[in-house]
Amino acid sequence: MTETLGPVVRGRSYLFARIGVSQGVYGFRFSGAMRILWLSDSPAVPSGFGNVTAFVCEGLARLGYDVHILGWQATEPSKPWKGATLHGAGWHPLGADVLLSHLYRLRPDVLITLADVWWLTFLTDPSLRQFFEMTSTRWLSYFPIDGHRPDGTLPPSWVEMLRRADAPVAMSRYGLRMTQASGVTCEYIPHGVDASNFSPDKDLQQAKRRLGYEGRFVILSDARNQPRKMLPRLLTIFERFARDKPDALLHLHCDPNDPAAEVSRYSYRIDADVRALGLSGRVRFTPGFGIRHGLPLADLVNVYRAADLHLLVSTGEGFGLPTLQAAACGVVPIAPDYSANPELVEGHGATIRVRQFVPDEFGIARAFVDVDDAVACLEAFYRDRTQLRASSLRARQFAESYDWSKVLPQWDAVLRRCAGPRSTARRNGAPSIQTVAISHLASRPAW
Repeated sequence: MTETLGPVVRGRSYLFARIGVSQGVYGFRFSGAMRILWLSDSPAVPSGFGNVTAFVCEGLARLGYDVHILGWQATEPSKPWKGATLHGAGWHPLGADVLLSHLYRLRPDVLITLADVWWLTFLTDPSLRQFFEMTSTRWLSYFPIDGHRPDGTLPPSWVEMLRRADAPVAMSRYGLRMTQASGVTCEYIPHGVDASNFSPDKDLQQAKRRLGYEGRFVILSDARNQPRKMLPRLLTIFERFARDKPDALLHLHCDPNDPAAEVSRYSYRIDADVRALGLSGRVRFTPGFGIRHGLPLADLVNVYRAADLHLLVSTGEGFGLPTLQAAACGVVPIAPDYSANPELVEGHGATIRVRQFVPDEFGIARAFVDVDDAVACLEAFYRDRTQLRASSLRARQFAESYDWSKVLPQWDAVLRRCAGPRSTARRNGAPSIQTVAISHLASRPAW
């Protein structure tokens, strides 16, 4: 075993030991303990952010980091979780009421936030700004960018928030480009996938039989029942595609009773829409799945393995974790030609032409896919099974490069750089931001 001396942070030196795979999944371990406070969805929550929280925090703990998680949905007292410590939030949905007390008590070397940029305006509160100015804690903002304004820029308020962070880290190459184009120095770390679990079944027909889908052409859509995912348009596309295909089946991995579907700006009954379109029996929901309690990993993997295609028609994606999980299972992904989608689809899947862009409240262009082109994409793979099989093999090969074992060392490298001297431009040179109290975060999960 060889050892090298790591960086000195807050007077503590870190000793890095390169070890064999049998001793650690990621091949590296720290004998020191750089302290991390991670703020985002709780690791047990069945969301993209929850998934990333779980894998990154467990991975960093295995590397020897002292990891603390302030989980938005956690309500119990602090407790151990897979080598880390999970702390509960208070009354505020983003933990704004308890973050400062945790910062003073834990004195982390790095605060990592995994959240949309505009959710975090409370970090400019004077008391939190004073904490960062008085201590050596760095703020690493790990963020999605799921669209841009028609002129190719990001909203000025987002740019100001990103400049406040000591280390802005984009989760997609698209987000990296947009952030750098806005004049903000930025790092890039993609999401990952557990490629050992999310993997193709050796017998596709056997995988389909497990779900009662033998002889069916299965289109999967793992997309939360909320406005951005555009499930009404998805059903329209499938209804058009399946008219002359009695073997076609759509599997929706979502919660028909998701609280996010009951807000005034959406208020959507997807099960009623399925019946209205005459798709009863041709559209299936994942049995036993609910947004509050999730699904065992093995059951989720079985859902993916039984599919031929994965279809996403959202108005924008900051990354698109289901697209990557589908590819890892050899399921060919189809997604809109916008935001982060192309980098996870090109070369092994298909992108759908965008018919129209509509600005949202930030001026961000929201993509509405062309229904005819989406149907044509499905049709092409349905008619050419040789192409489908070849794309499936390429999809799996692509996804293997995103395995968590390859992503975790990138976190190690960025955290070591982040723990270095602070750039005064980050704190003192950033323009002032007006903090606005938001009573209801419409784009946040409605827990």
